[in-house]
Amino acid sequence: MDNDSLIGLAFGFVCGIAILFAISALVVGTIFKMPFGVNLSAAHCAECEEPAPTVRAPKDRYEMMWGGWTCQECGCKNDKWGRARQGKRRRRQRSREEE
Repeated sequence: MDNDSLIGLAFGFVCGIAILFAISALVVGTIFKMPFGVNLSAAHCAECEEPAPTVRAPKDRYEMMWGGWTCQECGCKNDKWGRARQGKRRRRQRSREEE
């Protein structure tokens, strides 16, 4: 084998490992509901059970990168799985208790 064949073989091996890693990360993320997973079912708001909009308009960087939405009814910030994002729920509860 010459050098070009070895370089091509090594490059193909590295690309194959990278693709395998990306696919496994996607599958694991979907199974365990992580940010890099894919949600294949309809999501609802964690607080008021309002369905997620069909077409979402991201309100912040998290929603732009990882999915999710801000509920139009109650203002709850949800991830793509329909769970309230950490830190966002407590602030709303405190403000409701103060009223």
